[in-house]
Amino acid sequence: MNQKPFFWSNFQRLPSTQRINSILTAPCLDQTVTDCLSWKPNALEFDTDPEISIPTNLRLGQQVEKTLIELIKGSRNYSVIHDGVQIKKDGKTIGELDAIIRDEENGQLIHLEIAYKFYLLDPSISSDPIKQWIGPNRNDTLHEKLHKIKRKQFPILKTPEVEEMIGKEITSNCTQALCLMAYLYIPRDSDITMPNNVSHAVVGHYLTFQILVQLDHTSRLYRIPKKTDWGIDPATCVHWFRFDEIQTSLAKSMDEKRSMLVWEKAGNEYSTFFVVWW
Repeated sequence: MNQKPFFWSNFQRLPSTQRINSILTAPCLDQTVTDCLSWKPNALEFDTDPEISIPTNLRLGQQVEKTLIELIKGSRNYSVIHDGVQIKKDGKTIGELDAIIRDEENGQLIHLEIAYKFYLLDPSISSDPIKQWIGPNRNDTLHEKLHKIKRKQFPILKTPEVEEMIGKEITSNCTQALCLMAYLYIPRDSDITMPNNVSHAVVGHYLTFQILVQLDHTSRLYRIPKKTDWGIDPATCVHWFRFDEIQTSLAKSMDEKRSMLVWEKAGNEYSTFFVVWW
């Protein structure tokens, strides 16, 4: 079978292997956590290694969403029926469908919502485990994201506006699934035992800047990635810096109340962690 072409008009061409790999291997939270049917990018099958143009003018979440859509289009076992459908009522946008895709093996239509998130565990917030995962800057939570998906993004499929746009024969035959790619971070030196349904997504730790500066940085190198590079394997990074070379940038970010993701290299070992301002 010939692979369908990948292309993006008006997007700059970038080395795409790192971002594609980060999507296809991203840890995903399943139904036992989200209470939604789960769909994972590693379900995609390709005849050849996918090559696509990565959009450079979008925020991280939008970049990943559009890249994943193109990967689905280029796979042999799924196809995209609709994507990025803007839903309007009385001239105002009331929502958007990320994608309607089809499983080519069984013909099943799937309304797919896509999210690419980074959450940090703060047990002090709540006794409810799902409410303990917060964004790096404490302005969003996993619980709020799931609530929005289940109460707003999924129900919009059955509205008259959507049925009119894409056809009731499609909306009435769709299952709904969530592709929640999530990178989880826990407090440094934490002895908290993570349940199996989230432990696979724990990829690093977080700490304050005050603690970080007290650590021994001998034989360690660092890199502060751009946010659009979050989730990419740090082993692909070429240029590294001593801690004293990034310390001022980190301090400035803390003053501005911006938590930062940091890549770390110790010999041939790589890791990621967040430095938080709170």
